[in-house]
Amino acid sequence: MNILTSVLSCVLALLLLAAAVRIRVRLREPLVRPSLLDDEAIRAIEASGSVEIDDDPLDPAAIEEEERRFWEEEEWE
Repeated sequence: MNILTSVLSCVLALLLLAAAVRIRVRLREPLVRPSLLDDEAIRAIEASGSVEIDDDPLDPAAIEEEERRFWEEEEWE
């Protein structure tokens, strides 16, 4: 029984160590996201209280084709 307790304690310690390393690596990685707001947009917000950002227009035909492909070609087993 003592050997089983030792083995389980070692496994638990290794799992905790792996989790700590993973969290440490994740926190050290910078979050790089392209900003939609640049200095010009911030000035527009300050001046008028709102801002319009040009997003890429969505293509309804491409969306419909991808949805069709998804439902027809994916394996559902």
